[in-house]
Amino acid sequence: MYIELYIFDNFLMNYLIVLLSQAILGRRANKWLKVGICLFAAIYALFAYYVPIMNLWVFKIVLCVIMALPFRPRSVRDVLSSVGAVFVSTALIGGATFALVYAFSGDFRGGVVYAPNGMRVLLYSVSVGLMLPIIFRKLAKRRIKASMQVPVRVVHKGNECEFNGIVDTGNLLTEPLSGLPVIVLYSPQLLEFCEVEIPYADISKAGVLKAFLPDKLFIDGIEVIAFVAPTDKDKNMPCLVPVLSIPHKNKGVEKNVDSPAPPLH
Repeated sequence: MYIELYIFDNFLMNYLIVLLSQAILGRRANKWLKVGICLFAAIYALFAYYVPIMNLWVFKIVLCVIMALPFRPRSVRDVLSSVGAVFVSTALIGGATFALVYAFSGDFRGGVVYAPNGMRVLLYSVSVGLMLPIIFRKLAKRRIKASMQVPVRVVHKGNECEFNGIVDTGNLLTEPLSGLPVIVLYSPQLLEFCEVEIPYADISKAGVLKAFLPDKLFIDGIEVIAFVAPTDKDKNMPCLVPVLSIPHKNKGVEKNVDSPAPPLH
């Protein structure tokens, strides 16, 4: 028996149990706590191989409780449901494992399942098959998040400021007279240039934003025409760029970009 493979095999089995428990409970387990406890349970299995008394049911029940900790239960009901999900998952995966072990002419001695190499390959294949969709979903989320970020540069009366803009698909705010979109951002130094008041309303309140039409405005390196509404109230507020101001054909703003800014009245 190779100790490192024994630990790795048990770690994968424990991880599969937690993944199935997540599906049963309908909530995610803490990522790092999940990995740590799965590793702890795998090392426990190694000690249980050399100390058979650790395979008693009382210890296995305690281990089920420990395996439920990644779900961070906050009440007695949460504890019972989490432990129950782990127990059911263990029974289902354990039962399937026994069936496959005997199908592959494996063996069971002293509380330890001895699976042939074909069974190990199957275990690894199933684990990889479950992990890959998770990895690709995370990569897709990062790609989408990155695609929603655009550099914004404001040039006005000798001042030049740069911001990391976030495309706000829910921002439909426009200046009433011109119909131009409005970019909202944090910049106390640009407040002095505000000369237009733009009414707005959201789900929580309504009010007026002070804004100005900059001499030049660049989004993703392309010059566009839009109003800028600076604020000094929330330092952590991102630069919110409305979709209508994004300079791409599928956004339908070429006419806005190419046409001169209308006069203000």
